[in-house]
Amino acid sequence: MLPHLTTQSPNTKSIMIITYLGRNVKDYERNFLKYLDELDLICPECGGEVVYHANYERHVHIDETVEYITIQRVICKGCGITHTVIPDFIRPYKHYSACDCEMILRDMNNGIPAEHVEAAASVSTLRRWMAEFQEKGVKLPGR
Repeated sequence: MLPHLTTQSPNTKSIMIITYLGRNVKDYERNFLKYLDELDLICPECGGEVVYHANYERHVHIDETVEYITIQRVICKGCGITHTVIPDFIRPYKHYSACDCEMILRDMNNGIPAEHVEAAASVSTLRRWMAEFQEKGVKLPGR
């Protein structure tokens, strides 16, 4: 069984399930159904059995490239709540890779102004990310 994390959606009762579903977009597209089958997914809300429900396309920025990936949703047979299963290389509710975001925040945390950070995202987006992390009290290494 592969491990996975869950996170509550701020706007709905839906809970995202974050798990390893491939090293990168190419691996994900080739193998995500195989990886999903290896998971022992249960409803994070009630512990009930979940089944595949639907899927949708989502775009993700990887460096300068925009990729489209299929995101799987599952529904609990017990409580009827749907959950989204996302790969761990993207951040929930963000369209940039987790790796890109981490490197950008690390640079900014090390004193590089947002205007000088190499990133595909806009300067205002970089500032918003930093403010979100500071608001949540996340302490990045080096400060």
